[in-house]
Amino acid sequence: MRAENLRGATLAKALDNPDQQMRAILKDHLGWIDSGGKSGKRADLSNLDLAGRKLTGVNLSAAIMQCASLRGASLKSAVLAIADLSLADMRKVDLTEADLRGCNLERATLSNANLTKAQLGPVHIQTGSGHVWRVNLQRARLNGALLHDADLRKANMAGAILVGADLRGANFAEADLSGVDFTGADLAGAKFDGAVLADTIGLPPEADR
Repeated sequence: MRAENLRGATLAKALDNPDQQMRAILKDHLGWIDSGGKSGKRADLSNLDLAGRKLTGVNLSAAIMQCASLRGASLKSAVLAIADLSLADMRKVDLTEADLRGCNLERATLSNANLTKAQLGPVHIQTGSGHVWRVNLQRARLNGALLHDADLRKANMAGAILVGADLRGANFAEADLSGVDFTGADLAGAKFDGAVLADTIGLPPEADR
């Protein structure tokens, strides 16, 4: 990329001692979760370079991870419910069976990521208002991603790109799929009950609506 094209860009920062620092961050974050925010510290991994890191099974619920670089990282079975991953670079990340309920993934890049059996449905917050957090995948790039048997119920996916994605058995019930590009995607067994399908691209007539 030319220097003039980097102006105003946010470059990912590397940790000085990644193993030690990540252990401390995760420990503080678990303390924050377990205490309901009264102790510990909420994890803020925004703009950090975590590419290729092995983070299998970690609990980063409600973590702040805006613009984080997670390219090729392993987050298999990780708990990321209500985390903010907007604008994150998640190309080729392994999110198999990860809990992403209520996540903010707006404009995240998930090209060729593995989200097989990932949970991307809503989270019901136990408050007086009974607020429901829906996954936000607006304008996210999921071209070539594996979403086999993924749960995407009620997700907001307006303008997302799913070109060439594996969507076999995925559940899009009541999701907002306005303007989504499904060109070349494998939709065998995918469910679209009650989904908003306005202006979608590449959705075949035989798709189960």
